Amino acid sequence: MVRGFDRGYKRLPKQKEEVPPSEPSRRVNDEIPGDLEVLFVGDEQTKAQIMFAREALMFAQKAGLDLVEIAPNARPPVCKMVDYESMLRAEREKSRQMQQKLLKNTKKVSALKELRFTPTIQQHDFDVKLKRAREWLEVRELRFFLLSSLQTNFHQLRTTELG
Repeated sequence: MVRGFDRGYKRLPKQKEEVPPSEPSRRVNDEIPGDLEVLFVGDEQTKAQIMFAREALMFAQKAGLDLVEIAPNARPPVCKMVDYESMLRAEREKSRQMQQKLLKNTKKVSALKELRFTPTIQQHDFDVKLKRAREWLEVRELRFFLLSSLQTNFHQLRTTELG
């Protein structure tokens, strides 16, 4: 028996995380009940009018478009005559542009980079650090401090004298 597990503690059941739908669930064409009265919004030439969904669907099919329920919670529900695929494409593009705009507007926090050089640095090590510093400058989102450490400890002095 493993110690600590026999104390009568009950494990809580895992709670299922609800995943929000990626796209809003809208009723389209035949998914809208035919006997439902809706506020039908057609093209720019026609005024919005209340009619049964089956009549609105006939208007949309004659125009070669889809009948989409825009506001299901309104009384009566609002249905619009649009090309559903192009509407989804436009919404995805709009949300993508909003995300890009949010990313641009967020304040960029510059990371602080540090380079240390000692008086006994070898040429290859110096070249590698210099190359790294140039890469950081090209990104332009980073700033760094170049430190020249003139303090040497006894061990460094001793190794330079011996070597």
